[in-house]
Amino acid sequence: MFSIKPLQLVLALSILSIVIVACSASKENARAIGKAELYMPLAVGNQWSYDFDAGDEVLKQHIKVVGKTEQHGTEWFQVEATFEGTSNTDTSLMRTLGNLLILYLERQYEEIILIDFGRTEVDSVELSLGYVRQQDQAVEVGMHTFQECVVVASGHVDAEVGTYARGIGLIESWWFRGKKQITSAHIDGKEFTYE
Repeated sequence: MFSIKPLQLVLALSILSIVIVACSASKENARAIGKAELYMPLAVGNQWSYDFDAGDEVLKQHIKVVGKTEQHGTEWFQVEATFEGTSNTDTSLMRTLGNLLILYLERQYEEIILIDFGRTEVDSVELSLGYVRQQDQAVEVGMHTFQECVVVASGHVDAEVGTYARGIGLIESWWFRGKKQITSAHIDGKEFTYE
């Protein structure tokens, strides 16, 4: 039996929610949205900050790509998630491969596909697999309007739904008991503020 730490779960759900928001006009168009790296730019130094509303309070969440490592001959990005005011830091290993955003579970030596940006329908066997539900959306977060967004969802009724902006990553997500929205990002040496 494996266990996932709460921050790992939050990080995985955050990333899943980023991938879940997509716009879909047709299956052909959804498949044309491109590689996962366009919607989840994993590069050392990239970071995202969010207002994380769990219902009873709003916390500041920070996610940062802090390095690279190799596992069984495959290169992975080390992604840290923290909440302001706490000393808890959770590190996950992630990578993109074609249309896929993949998480590595070290304790199980197992790769899990979080999102398939090439899929436009729910997978009836792997309900937890994120797929593009909508694409080419214009989405407002704070005072900023993001273009070319995708909405990512999974087959679970109460699963997180996320919106990903091209070149930025997850900009907002919501689930049964809460939501989060991006407040700032540092992507490929460029600063972005959305509050």
